[in-house]
Amino acid sequence: MGKIFSQKPKTPSGGGYGVGTPAATRPAEPVKTETTTGSGFGSFMKLAGAGLEAYGEVQAADQANAVGMYNQGVARAAAREAEAKTAFDVRRMAEESNRGISSMETAGGASGAVGGNLLAMAKQASEDELGMLMRSREGGIEAGRLRTEGKMAKWQGKMAQKQGYMKAAGTLLSGF
Repeated sequence: MGKIFSQKPKTPSGGGYGVGTPAATRPAEPVKTETTTGSGFGSFMKLAGAGLEAYGEVQAADQANAVGMYNQGVARAAAREAEAKTAFDVRRMAEESNRGISSMETAGGASGAVGGNLLAMAKQASEDELGMLMRSREGGIEAGRLRTEGKMAKWQGKMAQKQGYMKAAGTLLSGF
């Protein structure tokens, strides 16, 4: 409980104001009352609460940024995996194409037909090459999409962090 101070007003009397000064012409001093009911402690507690709340908001903001960075790393790893799978698939397709053309050569050599077999092999080689190019393109698109998702995750984390910092600043300012 705070202390209450009060001072009674001085009433003019014949003495104390000087010689020849009538008491009625001097105004009485107003009553001075100072009341303190723990408002300093309450302000401190409000400020401390705002500080703790702001600290929690900063921690949450930093956590949101860390999650964004982690998600970007996950997306990068998935993009590398997609690229590696694409390279493996294209290599497998090339081996299958070589085996198919080799078997066509073997079959053509055994039959003795040379001209028609060469056209069939060229057509098969071009179709196989087109398939490999399409697979490479699809893998590149998938890897690019995953990288973009990672960049977006990082950006969202940064924006959440900035928003959290602004919220913490507002909380601190409201504590004053």
